Amino acid sequence: MKSKYWISIVIITALTIVLNIIAFSKSFCDWYTVTVYRAINAVVGTLTGWFKLPLGEIIMYVGALVLVMIPVLGIVRIILLKKKAYKNFYNGYLKICLMTIMLFLLVYTTNWFIPIRGNVLKIEDNTRTVFTDEELEQLRTEIVYKMNEIAAQIPRDENGIVISEYSQKDIAAYMAARGDEFPKLKGHYSQAKESICSPILDMMGIGGYNYIYTMEPSYNRYVDKLYSPVVICHELCHHKGYYLENEASFLSVVVLTESDNLLFQYCGYRELYAYVDNACRRNYVNTKITDPNLKEEFLAVAASINIDTNREYSDSFMARLLYNYNFPQLDDIVWDDIENARNESDELYHSEVNAKVEEAISEPVTQVADKGWEVQSNILKENIYDGMLLMYLQYYYD
Repeated sequence: MKSKYWISIVIITALTIVLNIIAFSKSFCDWYTVTVYRAINAVVGTLTGWFKLPLGEIIMYVGALVLVMIPVLGIVRIILLKKKAYKNFYNGYLKICLMTIMLFLLVYTTNWFIPIRGNVLKIEDNTRTVFTDEELEQLRTEIVYKMNEIAAQIPRDENGIVISEYSQKDIAAYMAARGDEFPKLKGHYSQAKESICSPILDMMGIGGYNYIYTMEPSYNRYVDKLYSPVVICHELCHHKGYYLENEASFLSVVVLTESDNLLFQYCGYRELYAYVDNACRRNYVNTKITDPNLKEEFLAVAASINIDTNREYSDSFMARLLYNYNFPQLDDIVWDDIENARNESDELYHSEVNAKVEEAISEPVTQVADKGWEVQSNILKENIYDGMLLMYLQYYYD
């Protein structure tokens, strides 16, 4: 029995190593993702879909407990040094842990390491990587006009609040319909599940998460209703094999904004606006603060909008005001919709999360999250969330 155990460990380890070596071939990874991975996704996703709760999250908690118990049981092993029965139990426990870890590494290889190492999503044949400020500003202007237009048409309740009812099946259908253009979007879609640890995810600034080993996308229940479709679409993109953040962010925006559902369009454009406006504002302010005519232009505008021209203002403040004044802005109703959605999610969070518990754990949780975001940025480099903007510009101007 002992030999069979160690033979199994060697076989699993060798298979994991071989697959990772083969995965140095990006063409293999691309082929694998639309064939083998798609089949694994469909089978495992269907099975775990029978559970209402995210099974992967529960397994994660159990796994953490099992690992924590290794040193605890090890201390007991030292105390009961002469107890042969306990020694056999502890050795068996360690073997189970080792086997589980090796199986998890194999599963992560088949379900994540290989797909994520394929070629980055290519936008048509557009290899252009530099766009002018004017082109970026043109895109921003069109987004602003489109959001203002949708805000005037989108269904609202008697209080003027956006009606945000939708089905995840609708999102999956829009995604699958783009399968010819983006091949990984074909096939099975699992239901994104509400995360049990949503309060922790919210403190960490995380909207959703994929449990690779159970093929379960999940989402933070406290994301606001105008962001929720974006998060679900984003996590489903990961679920389908687009594991890089720029890929999932780009695809979620394209799928939602080009759907025929006004709510999805509104949510998608709101997400896109955040990326484009940040880039436009940064470029404009960085250029404007070196303009010798900055103060003169600022004073002319300040006088027309009743800002005290006798005070001293920083170059950054003057440039930001000119940016807001010189470029089209979202209508007040759009900002009201965004604020209402955020207030609603905040109310839900504070009604369910104990304030004292939050105060006790928020700081360490936030520190862990900051380090996590830093590590992710270092690993993904240009393929982080912000990388979606170049993809969208290539797509838009193709």
